[in-house]
Amino acid sequence: MTVDAAAHTLLTVVAWQVLIPNTQYPIPTHCIEILYMSRNIFPQDRLHPAIANEVGGRADYRSTVDDVIEAVKQHPVVVVGMRQNPEVKKALQLLDAHPVSYHYLEYGSYFSEWRRRLAIKMWLGWPTYPMVFIKGQFVGGFSDLAQLKNNNQLDTLLADDHKTSA
Repeated sequence: MTVDAAAHTLLTVVAWQVLIPNTQYPIPTHCIEILYMSRNIFPQDRLHPAIANEVGGRADYRSTVDDVIEAVKQHPVVVVGMRQNPEVKKALQLLDAHPVSYHYLEYGSYFSEWRRRLAIKMWLGWPTYPMVFIKGQFVGGFSDLAQLKNNNQLDTLLADDHKTSA
């Protein structure tokens, strides 16, 4: 199967799932493999030296991802967001009302630092902000966090030793 055929097949499968939820039509095995393929990174040793520093983002973009990785290692709850985004504000308000101690990383607004946010999106494979991590596990964005709270699963994930005093 060519790359174009695989992409068409993938789009067809995604369209089936969107247009016909809970479909009874079986999804071919080769399509499932495409849906769940891992994100590979082009090997650094195969880059021409003249462009090697530009591929994958400049060092400050790489350090942005490193900052997120380090924060997730050091803090039980981490929220990665941006100014002016209402979903980020909702996630922070939900955590403030819970109450829970969290570490917030903010990368620009709609008008700045988009490259740094793009580096994080590409690293994680998640398209939107906020990005919420609990005990090193990525749990999603605001709607996912709200669903955890509504299903009484947020307390289980947080455990009492990470709550702030009321």
